[in-house]
Amino acid sequence: MKIEYLYPGLSYPNLEAHDMDRDRLEGGIWYRVSHPFVRELEKMMSSMEGGRCVLFSSGMSACACVLVALNPREVCLIGEVYNEVFDLAHELRRMSGMRIVEGVPRKESGRESRVVLCQSVDDAFRVLRPGQVREWSRFGKVIVDVTPTSPCGEKFLEHGATAVWASLSKYYSAGLVQGGALWTSDEALDWYIRGFSRRLLGSVMSPYYVPVLLASMHEARNRIERVTRTARKLVEFLRRRKVRCGWGGIGGVVGVFFDGRGHGDWFVNALQHFRISVHWGGEFPTAYYSGDLDVARLYVGFADTDALIADVDQALDAACYRVQ
Repeated sequence: MKIEYLYPGLSYPNLEAHDMDRDRLEGGIWYRVSHPFVRELEKMMSSMEGGRCVLFSSGMSACACVLVALNPREVCLIGEVYNEVFDLAHELRRMSGMRIVEGVPRKESGRESRVVLCQSVDDAFRVLRPGQVREWSRFGKVIVDVTPTSPCGEKFLEHGATAVWASLSKYYSAGLVQGGALWTSDEALDWYIRGFSRRLLGSVMSPYYVPVLLASMHEARNRIERVTRTARKLVEFLRRRKVRCGWGGIGGVVGVFFDGRGHGDWFVNALQHFRISVHWGGEFPTAYYSGDLDVARLYVGFADTDALIADVDQALDAACYRVQ
């Protein structure tokens, strides 16, 4: 049976000789380091965060690669970092004896062997400010988990961050592809990650994803604007009901805080138009309850705004949410 490739250039035997640049390795495994399609997309995305962009098979693999490359003796976790990042840090501690500190570092000595991990918008919807990044860079190499809907509008590399990383699955591709990206202005770190740690972990982005991701990115702005409009109306409604909520000011994720009353789980289960999921960025509204923070996170998706607000209204009533 003959296989016809949708994009002929994705078939490695069909690549022209001039496509194989200095990244080529002997033995025919050069594509495990990169691919012409992936490199072109990396060049296009470099300007987004003001540094060299390296693409990965997932956001977590981007985080893992930069930690492997930096090999810190100490990692400081700021705020409620992404659950899998927390687990990754503890697994590295188990394997290498790396020290984990939860909170802001207190001393400048040992900066070169310390990494500070934080999020641009944490689980409590607090927004990271450039001044905080500049302050923390005195104590260690700051790695920021960013989203394309960060309300700061800042490029953290310009304020002292060593690297920023992001999942491309949620907002850029609306869940169509799995991917991640890392940006850094450190040339030596970029070289090491691109040519060594990414290859060892086998985490280069598949070239088959590139055309889909490119097409999705062209529509990303429209998607973000659409969910932002819906989220803004939802937040206005919640505030009229005197419900404490959090929102970063852009994007479709809204937090509803229950202040220890324990009604958040009831609220999420009473929703009719939301799917129970932690995924944010696709077409469908999703909801997820975090018991640790007692907050329900709602992603509004592309649902009808009035129907969505009515659903939240009845779920609040069903959960017996009352503000004292």
